Amino acid sequence: MASWWNPAQEIVRSKNINACITPLCYLHGYAVTTIEGVGSQKKGLHPIQENLVACHGVQCGYCSPGMIMSVFTLTHTDSEPSQERLEQALEGNLCRCTGYRPIIEAFKPLCKVRGKECGDIEDICQFRTCEVKSGQDPSSDYASSSDLQLLGSNSVRFVSGNMVWIRPTTLKEVLELMEDIPGARLVMGATAMSYGMKKGHRNEGTLICCSHVKEMNMFLLNNHLLEVGAAVDLASFEGRLNEIITADNTGLSNTCFHALKESLRWLGSDQIKNMSTIGGHLALCDPRSDLYPVLMALGAKAMIATKDGQSEIPIDEDFISGPWKSSLKGSDVIVSIRIPTPTNNQTFYYKQAKRKSFDYAIANACFTITLAEETVTSARLYFGGIGRTFTSASNTANLLVGKKLNSSTFDKVQDMLNEDIKQIQMETESKYKLKLAQGFLRKFWNQVAVDIKETDAKADTRDWGISTGTQVWEAPSPTQPEHDAVGKPIPIVGGRSLVTGEATFVADMPRRQGEIWVELVCSTRAHARILKLDVTKARKVPGFVDYMDSSWIPGKNEWGIIVKDDVLFATTEVQFYGQPVGAVLAETEEAAKKAAALVAIDYEDLPAILTLKDAISKESFIPYENKPLQVGDPDTEFENCDIVREGVIQTAYQEHMYMEPNASLVIPQEDDELEVFITTQTQQFCQNAVSELLNIPANRVTVRTKRIGGGFGGKECRTMYVCGPPAVAAYRTGRPARCVFDRSKDIMITGKRHPFLAEYKAGFKNNGKLNAIKMKIFVDAGYSVDVTPWIMNKIMLHVDGSYKIPNYRVEGYICRTNTPSNTAFRGFGAPEGAFIIESLIADFETTLTVPREQIRSTNLYKEGDSTHYNSILTDCNIEKCWNECMVQSNFAQKKEDIKQFNNLHELRKRGVAIMPSKCSVSYPSKAENQGCALVNVYLDGSVLISHGGIEMGQGLHTKMIQVASRALDIPMDNVHINDTGTNITPNPVPSAASTSTDLYGEAVLNACRTLKERLAPLQEKNPQISWPNLVQKAFHERVSLSATGFSRVGTNHRDFEKGEGDPYNYYTFGACCSVVEIDCLTGEHQVLSTDIVMDVGKSLNPGIDIGQIEGAFVQGYGWLTSEEIVVKADGRYNISGPVDYKIPNVKDIPREIKVALLKDCPNERAVYSSKGIGEPPLLLSISVYLALRDAINTARKDTGLSPVSGLDIPLTAEAIRSACP
Repeated sequence: MASWWNPAQEIVRSKNINACITPLCYLHGYAVTTIEGVGSQKKGLHPIQENLVACHGVQCGYCSPGMIMSVFTLTHTDSEPSQERLEQALEGNLCRCTGYRPIIEAFKPLCKVRGKECGDIEDICQFRTCEVKSGQDPSSDYASSSDLQLLGSNSVRFVSGNMVWIRPTTLKEVLELMEDIPGARLVMGATAMSYGMKKGHRNEGTLICCSHVKEMNMFLLNNHLLEVGAAVDLASFEGRLNEIITADNTGLSNTCFHALKESLRWLGSDQIKNMSTIGGHLALCDPRSDLYPVLMALGAKAMIATKDGQSEIPIDEDFISGPWKSSLKGSDVIVSIRIPTPTNNQTFYYKQAKRKSFDYAIANACFTITLAEETVTSARLYFGGIGRTFTSASNTANLLVGKKLNSSTFDKVQDMLNEDIKQIQMETESKYKLKLAQGFLRKFWNQVAVDIKETDAKADTRDWGISTGTQVWEAPSPTQPEHDAVGKPIPIVGGRSLVTGEATFVADMPRRQGEIWVELVCSTRAHARILKLDVTKARKVPGFVDYMDSSWIPGKNEWGIIVKDDVLFATTEVQFYGQPVGAVLAETEEAAKKAAALVAIDYEDLPAILTLKDAISKESFIPYENKPLQVGDPDTEFENCDIVREGVIQTAYQEHMYMEPNASLVIPQEDDELEVFITTQTQQFCQNAVSELLNIPANRVTVRTKRIGGGFGGKECRTMYVCGPPAVAAYRTGRPARCVFDRSKDIMITGKRHPFLAEYKAGFKNNGKLNAIKMKIFVDAGYSVDVTPWIMNKIMLHVDGSYKIPNYRVEGYICRTNTPSNTAFRGFGAPEGAFIIESLIADFETTLTVPREQIRSTNLYKEGDSTHYNSILTDCNIEKCWNECMVQSNFAQKKEDIKQFNNLHELRKRGVAIMPSKCSVSYPSKAENQGCALVNVYLDGSVLISHGGIEMGQGLHTKMIQVASRALDIPMDNVHINDTGTNITPNPVPSAASTSTDLYGEAVLNACRTLKERLAPLQEKNPQISWPNLVQKAFHERVSLSATGFSRVGTNHRDFEKGEGDPYNYYTFGACCSVVEIDCLTGEHQVLSTDIVMDVGKSLNPGIDIGQIEGAFVQGYGWLTSEEIVVKADGRYNISGPVDYKIPNVKDIPREIKVALLKDCPNERAVYSSKGIGEPPLLLSISVYLALRDAINTARKDTGLSPVSGLDIPLTAEAIRSACP
């Protein structure tokens, strides 16, 4: 939070900003508050921090400080914000773990309108609400207003190397500086410039910051003319517009203000708008701007000052000479913007983006007209995103003049608009953008035309509203001891350190003496021979230490999980864009990055295979020896089916987008020992890989992990690229070596969720019974094997979904492409398998006469059924989950309500879907189903647990402490877990497959039982002895207070080559109902409600389990809708970070979500009758996809079109609009 003296308003203002795009010089004269100044464990937590922990709003915790700072700042600018404002404040903060609902719930009590209380809940269940905890605000004192006023009123100058930063306070100073310093560049909020500096694009020259120039901070409204100073930040601009609109008690305020406000509302986020200024926004000429179309449509003008005086320049098409280029001269200074705000016009703004908030426009528009007696006297129609830059549909505007806006003229106007758009698009033709332009016109028409029915106009607008949530679980028995923590919603341990910023991640670890930075040098070709590599320019960078390639490796360059077909550094040939070729070693991160960019590589391009379909057509296959799975005889049974059809279903990539990028720090020690601190889910793999890489025994390599900021499978098998290079560097140089990926590099090289393509032939009976399927499944492995065969195994085992299919044959094919190796991702093939079968059923739904929900219920597995891989289902709770979800969601009433809504609305349609889920828990190989733990008891009675699992936000450590609490019969506060290390718990299996609680919980329980057995004789002699005294007694009696625990979970083992054996220990079941609404004109959609019933056995911690359910659901929802990845022609992904990869944010989650844990369903195959929960809920997000298909088909049916089939994901706005009529 930055607080400063605003010279125009003469008050102290506060705003939350992003440190990563804020120059330090900019903050001179500001009071800066970081998370450390809000509260700490020693001084006390702020109530906001306390509440986020208490409400389970913390999982991995990497995003938590940012969330807190956004809300902390909000409370300093609005003492009683509405929930709408609260959610808006959080739109710029991303979270991959929680699904946002508990974060919102944690902060809701700050709002003046409380969230709804839950209705009647059965006595055996608990419902949780959060209240702001009372307590003193421990946040730091701020500088006085007089101090800030003094500091903010002075001109300042900073010099660093070849860069000069000057901050004048008067326009006169600015003009003199521009005259005296040729080539000087003006900055306002400096966000774009800071981003460029971070990427190394600008490191010299003079920057003149105009943020404190009084003449450029004005805000005046006189005689229907609004003048806004160029240095006014966009958040202040939006706030002042809100004040103007609110002050109009008639409710008929000028539509110009509404259009301006609407464009600013959906522009960026609070953090961006707090720094970005209207002048900087104009000068940047970003072709994705939200503001430009409105300013152009309103006829705004820029006030320009030079040494020769001031002038007005219209903000029109001539103002912009091209994308990112204005027509202004280098000496021109934008002082203010003058915006006409006549009361006799009607102005409306429209925007469509990949995500509702915090996203650039795919296309946008602003239309303004003036009417006289229902006849148009003037019109201006401006579009953005349609062509290279912002353009007027001038012919359409001219056609409107003199016309009445009624249904008889609409077709003519739309035809003219189509011609205008064709001219605007030229070489950049896009059918979707043409449809968006048509949609914007239709929306505009509905708002202004004289003969439009009220219901039609209302159909085009929707209030996104606020989100609400309800959680229901089975409460612990009243007789359960108070200190027994099992079954209670205990907040995650470590939460307090996470919300105060005191938690340490790898990149936070203090720099060691002599430490060097390791920066990878990566290929810029998808497939090519390396002809020459030149490091000459890189060596000249100050701080350069050396260049490292495969010749540095004393052991094996080759590595891999199943097959060693990966290399750490490419030698003669590169196989994908971004493949590491070598690495620069330097004294600092800055020097390493600069030098790495100067390493020159000459290539000879080779043919590249970049897509799954291309690999299939060219038969680019990796051998996959496992037998096809078959039950019954599909070929024969197709003849007995009433409906048979064939189809193709394709799934998509997904980026893990964990909040903490991959990082490692390797510290060399004596006797060839290395200590490796790394962000990994698989310490055993890292230890063995480094051992083989350096040709040293594994016992010389200690891998340690305190926590990781999210993993989702992405930190399992591809971590070699982040631990291998610094390990070699540390080993060879004898110096500590650090490697931390920036977001773009992490995305470029670490692999994604596998894309799949399924070709099927399927047959149904008329009663909805699914009788036979034959299927071929193809998977894109990327350039190497990695874990793809295991994922293929799992998708083949899960492609039945939750359905008994008596005749089924499925076979798999692994394809090789010249892309980064795809890898493990939450679900590991189960979500893809569920998607394929659900999409297949959806292809038949509109052909069969029975209701969609009946098709699914007819085919559900039942207790004792055998799967297509010959496993018998026991404790099968699918039907129970399904029936409870039907009741909880009030499905029948929802379906009827949606039917009535759709009958009344032409341009918006709703859809509903309910689906079951069945997801395995455990590894299919018995060797992987083991865990170890060490439990030490100290003389004061405190207990330290070490186990082989990795804490990554899933609450593993918390659950282990709960298990120990019950097993040892002591309070949780007595138990602690430090970190995970291979020197304490050897050979740990990956923390994955939803098994960690099962494996390590059983191991901890085993160790605790050993301790209890040892202590039992002493306790029998002293029944009333306290725990600390018992421990003391045991020590004096020489009873060991340390015990190892080991678990062998399950008896399952699958031989995939023979096709024999049970692959899984048990299954987690669920059911979900989702309701959506789509905009048929733009493809935008919203999830209105989601009801989930989940079988988690007897939950160890319902707060954590529900958090996993909600987080997995939202992550899956992103995969199915907004998270689009395309491989470009050169082999690069079309994404590099959150700017262009859109995971769901707080505005995307279901407006209503209810999660209920199934009652009375103990699971005797896991610790304390619980079940694994990390991955299974992700499958339930497919209900959103099915509901979207339902809405699309309704829209198509209304216009006489046949239903869609084979609708691929992600269902982006473009995909939805393309499927609609």
